[in-house]
Amino acid sequence: MLWRERMKLEFHVQGLFVRASVLVQAWQSLHGSKVVLEHEVPQMASRIVLAGLAGIPQHPSAWHYSNEQDRIAQEEQRMQRDMLRCSADIAALQAQINVLEFELALL
Repeated sequence: MLWRERMKLEFHVQGLFVRASVLVQAWQSLHGSKVVLEHEVPQMASRIVLAGLAGIPQHPSAWHYSNEQDRIAQEEQRMQRDMLRCSADIAALQAQINVLEFELALL
């Protein structure tokens, strides 16, 4: 019975490792989007300045840039929370597995 419980926990840990891997890949992808967005800043700034000099209201793409920045920041925060939760879950399950291994060793 203890052995079965240990195997179940190890299977769950493997699932969490897969989840962590997916989160790392998503984080890298998000970071790539952030870099691309940061490269647009000089162009965006010049458009805003030119629009201001010409008396034209703020360019809609500047609004899009701001919204995209907010979306990326929110997504980063969500991913950080997910990564922390995943790490904590892995640590908790590893501790349970260690307890079961100790109990199995006593048998």
